[in-house]
Amino acid sequence: VIDNVLSDYPELNRYDTIDKVIASLTNINREDVVSRYSEIVLVNIKIAKELKYSIEIMDYLLNKNVMIYLSSNTPLDILKEIIKCRGWNKYFNEIYGYPSKKDDSLKNIIKNNQFSNEEYLVVGDGKGDESSANINGVDFFKVNKKSLKDLADFLNIEVST
Repeated sequence: VIDNVLSDYPELNRYDTIDKVIASLTNINREDVVSRYSEIVLVNIKIAKELKYSIEIMDYLLNKNVMIYLSSNTPLDILKEIIKCRGWNKYFNEIYGYPSKKDDSLKNIIKNNQFSNEEYLVVGDGKGDESSANINGVDFFKVNKKSLKDLADFLNIEVST
């Protein structure tokens, strides 16, 4: 059931995902399922390997004083815990998580800064990331293993193998 929901709705936050799963089951407590799902996800994200080139690119951007904001469908408290655990706090000017929606978060970032839309770039791996960029009139860069390598090459970033 869960695999089907994740396949059919890959961009849903965990609460809406669990609602879809529960809708197909009976006698299930939503908060218990969300809590267990969050525990499983948190453990696995904390130990997951970063995409190659991602940290080197983030270090490069940090050293160039590029402002970086994180927007995710992960609940904000859990997202902050993940960021802290991974040692990534230094990279982000601000972190947005559920219940904020990605397009609303980007709208707030644009509103609170003095940059033109041409100076923003949404970087992400999902349709929700691309949609938030389109809704707010900014460019989008799709992240995958090849695109990160191409970006690192373009920026002349040395990556140890």
